[in-house]
Amino acid sequence: MSSHSIATYFIDSKFIGTMTSSTSPHSPARAFFIASGIAIATAMVIVGATLLLNGTDKATRTATSICMPIGVLWLGLLTLGIAAWLSGHRMTSALFLTLFLFVSITANSAVADRMISLIEWHATKVTATKESPYRMAVVLGGGTSVRAGGTAEVNNEGERLVSAAQLWHAGLTQAIVATGASPDGDYHAKDVTAELLVSLGVPNDVIFKIDGQNTSQEMMYLRALLNDPPARFPEKGTAVLITSAFHMRRAMRLADGQRLDLEPHPVSFSVDRKRDFTPAVIVPTAPAVEQFSVALKEILAEVVGR
Repeated sequence: MSSHSIATYFIDSKFIGTMTSSTSPHSPARAFFIASGIAIATAMVIVGATLLLNGTDKATRTATSICMPIGVLWLGLLTLGIAAWLSGHRMTSALFLTLFLFVSITANSAVADRMISLIEWHATKVTATKESPYRMAVVLGGGTSVRAGGTAEVNNEGERLVSAAQLWHAGLTQAIVATGASPDGDYHAKDVTAELLVSLGVPNDVIFKIDGQNTSQEMMYLRALLNDPPARFPEKGTAVLITSAFHMRRAMRLADGQRLDLEPHPVSFSVDRKRDFTPAVIVPTAPAVEQFSVALKEILAEVVGR
């Protein structure tokens, strides 16, 4: 073998060896170490960018979100996905990175805002006057809860009954209809709503209660009430429906199915203003998961006609 051939052999062998070692899978421990570093660096970049663009308070909140269970899960999936890839487990990596992408989308506040904005009813103005008040304000169940000890209180959707009380005190409605029944028989929404309305100064004799374990049933019972109203029930005026903005579209559709002529009055808007961009939006949060789920539930209900 000539000297040139020997040199070529060693050069090629060294090159091939280098390429092989650079593309060969890392050990699981080394792969996990590298992946953890990438995940931590990602978190630091997000917090740092938030600090520069939005200030200390927002950056602190972002760091807190990352430390929450959903944030830890998010970074954990990213770490496992990268580690599996580096150690040569491509299918396992694809699984973890798919889950990472799923969490990134379904727990993203920007995506959740967009989802909920697609179904929220637009803001409306009250058309009633003192001279021509509503016949009734229908408050759908779902705005109340009962804490330990049996104390009634409003929840995140409690603006429903607050708005109804405001209409009454302003002389804009003649009656209030509270809806909702519990399948287990404990603390019916209609009773809890009525109790809280009375505590807000609404006379008990202008509050009427109907059953319904879901929106469809509530509309059926409302139809029955109007077909055979109690003796003291107002006879004239428009009926206004009060429920959360995200729920109004479904409620109005089901009301139309019962041939109920209701004026929509949506409350508790989830998306009420345009938010400035912040890197923190990348971090998944539990509230975003909840909002995404609410929107998805409403969309699925419309698809199946519920």
